[in-house]
This record gives sequence, C-alpha cells and structure tokens, in this order.
Amino acid sequence: MVLGALMKRKARKEGRAEGLDEGLTKGHAQGLDEGLTKGHAQGLDEGRAGANREWRAWLERKTTAETAGHPFHEPPPDSH
Repeated sequence: MVLGALMKRKARKEGRAEGLDEGLTKGHAQGLDEGLTKGHAQGLDEGRAGANREWRAWLERKTTAETAGHPFHEPPPDSH
C-alpha cells in the first residue's frame, strides 16, 4: 500500500513536470509568434511612415523650386 502511494506520488510529480515543460514550450512558441507578428507589423508601419516623410519632403522641395521658377532635377526618393 505504501509502495503504491509512493509510485502514484512519483507519477503525479513527473506528470506535473511534463505538463509544466509542455506549457512553457507552447507558451514560449506562442509568445514568440505573437511578438514576431507585432514586430513585423510595427516595422512595416515605421517603414511606410519613413517613406511618406521622404516623399513629402521631396515634393515640398520640388514645389518650392517650381513655384520660384527654378529647375528641379532631384530624382524622386524611390529611384535611388
């Protein structure tokens, strides 16, 4: 009877350890996936914002030059 109880206790302890390991692994993978997805989206947003800033600045320089009657030969930002 004591041996059976000890074996059950050992099995429960091993089961908890396996469950914990599995949960941590799944949690880590899920967190990593979510982090990568959010990071990718944030990077795209920042990239678009940067490109928009470049285009607005270029367009402002172009408009200013044309309004003043000066030639404007600077290529657009996406031609580099």
